[in-house]
Amino acid sequence: MDKKTIIENIFKKNFNIKSDETCLIYTDKILPDENLTENDRQRRIKLIGIANDFKDIGADFAKIKYREYDSLKEHGTEPPFLIWETAFGDKITDFIVENKLWDNIRNKTLKQNEKNFLSEFIKTNNGSCVDCVIALPNFSTSHTLFRDLLTKYGDARFASLPLFEDSIFSTALNIDPAELAEFTLEINNKLKDALTINITSNNGTDVMFYIRDNGFMADTGLLDKPGTFSNLPAGEVYTAPIEGRTKGKFVMEYSPTKKLDEPLTVFIENGKVKYIEGTDKFKAHIMSAIKNNELVSNIAELGIGTNKSAKNFLNILEAEKIYGTIHMALGDNSSFGGNVRVNFHEDFILFNPNITVTTKSGAVFKL
Repeated sequence: MDKKTIIENIFKKNFNIKSDETCLIYTDKILPDENLTENDRQRRIKLIGIANDFKDIGADFAKIKYREYDSLKEHGTEPPFLIWETAFGDKITDFIVENKLWDNIRNKTLKQNEKNFLSEFIKTNNGSCVDCVIALPNFSTSHTLFRDLLTKYGDARFASLPLFEDSIFSTALNIDPAELAEFTLEINNKLKDALTINITSNNGTDVMFYIRDNGFMADTGLLDKPGTFSNLPAGEVYTAPIEGRTKGKFVMEYSPTKKLDEPLTVFIENGKVKYIEGTDKFKAHIMSAIKNNELVSNIAELGIGTNKSAKNFLNILEAEKIYGTIHMALGDNSSFGGNVRVNFHEDFILFNPNITVTTKSGAVFKL
């Protein structure tokens, strides 16, 4: 399938969108002080063009609202007020301003009672929210309060496509959505009673994850029901492991966008990064983020890829979907069942893992 057909199918098959529905499409712009390679700069420029392709093609299927904003420089950072205003409407954003909630939202310091207060107001007034979102910024807004509130209480359907690039149209998106959804749900069902999952690899990785009662979630790519969320390309099952329990070591060979010059060994105790061994310069990025906010050290996610058409291991949006891989994330997990809220969420891919599942009944099997 060509790009135009795939984008049309996203509106028709993934979203099943109606002509009277409103769809917000947004992307981010490069800031002058971002230190980018020329290849990454060109990819970022092309990303804005892809967002415009979605805008132009989508106009045949729905009412489109298109927005651009300055780069936030980090995955998991709350999008700017402009995006909140466009997505939720004036009534809800006026409520946020009047109750002095914006600074706490932006800084991820919103208290639980404040979140409950805001959630109830959104639920009562969700008619002002957009019907769907196609998020195409370089830096992901998946793991944010914005996305969480918009899907859970605003009933919006939300597709997240951070770090997107043209090649994905010919690989991970060039797949039958129904078949991918069926297979992903099949893997998810096998994990429904998981108590612990041990990930090992020939590269030295050996991590034990403790699975919370709400278990795994399936990223199927189907977005036809109110409040659904998915990456596109889709194809993973994922969970927020119980905080304070993950232990072991994870040998990191890839950052979200490149193969490291030398592997880094991440040592994990009590659900957090304890220390990192290795000399690759990516280590400084992680340690700086942890120094800035200790919550970044949280082991936020365990994900398992299910997309047999995904191939690109140098782009984490696609790499984490590759069938037969797992990924581990640090930072925020508050939008998918966890308790840690921080302006950081990064995933790290592991190839050829051994996945050993122990169930609540004590049964042990290899996935």
